[in-house]
Amino acid sequence: MTVNQEEQLDWDPSEMARLLAEADALNEYLARHGGASVQGEPGEVGEKKGGTSPDQPSGKNHSHQNQPPLYPGHSELIDAIAAARVQGSVENWKKLSKAYARVASAAYREHGVSGKSILDTLGGQEGRCKKKYLPIACGIIFFVIALAMEWLKAWAGEVSDPANELGAFTSILYDATRSLAPFVVPALWGAIGACTFLAKRISDKLFEMSYELNRMQGIAARIFIGAIFGLMTDILVFGTGGAVDPVAVGEMEMGTIITAFIAGLFVKPIYQGFEVLSEGIAKRFSPSKDQG
Repeated sequence: MTVNQEEQLDWDPSEMARLLAEADALNEYLARHGGASVQGEPGEVGEKKGGTSPDQPSGKNHSHQNQPPLYPGHSELIDAIAAARVQGSVENWKKLSKAYARVASAAYREHGVSGKSILDTLGGQEGRCKKKYLPIACGIIFFVIALAMEWLKAWAGEVSDPANELGAFTSILYDATRSLAPFVVPALWGAIGACTFLAKRISDKLFEMSYELNRMQGIAARIFIGAIFGLMTDILVFGTGGAVDPVAVGEMEMGTIITAFIAGLFVKPIYQGFEVLSEGIAKRFSPSKDQG
């Protein structure tokens, strides 16, 4: 079997279609931000970010007026896209892969943008990017539950004699509210803070066209950690159940809801602080190398 036949067997047309879609998306992005467009002639060179007059021609006869493309290899990418559209051969697939890798690496390094991130931002070829709305949905659900818990806390506080005023079901609801609300409420607000951070982060990525589905993993873990930190902060600052008065911070007073929300909002720096603390403690109690 010849080398060309082996390459033909390894070549997957579906991979070629995916690569072409990513290259198209990246080329369109670069065209809108100052690069050459695939609609122009193959090999045409784009203008600098500063821009030049549209009357200035480009080409071999005007080499002194040629301006470099937005990223190195953009013109080669345009040629490769055009060739791949005409004929999806193994040779053209290789050229497209090489040209796309060169341009995408530069764009990703500088702005976090690639053809894949653009497709993921727009929803992908199959419309699968529902995770980008997950923090907002979770935040709304947690907010509604938190408001309901606050209402139950207020209701339970107005009950003076549960044994005489409440029936069987309401008595169970009263007991559950009194015992669980001090722990559930700060956890909910910590989770809401984490959802707020994630929603803002994803919103920024969508605006920059740098959202990638495979890099946005761990959303549920982030929300869970936010809930844990919200509860921990409430217990550490206010004691069990948050039964003390709000803590004064300058001219402001911070209650259990605000501190839990801030703990969830700043999950990353708080977690890093705990990591530094745990590593410092571990080093103190670990045997030194000299004693090894």
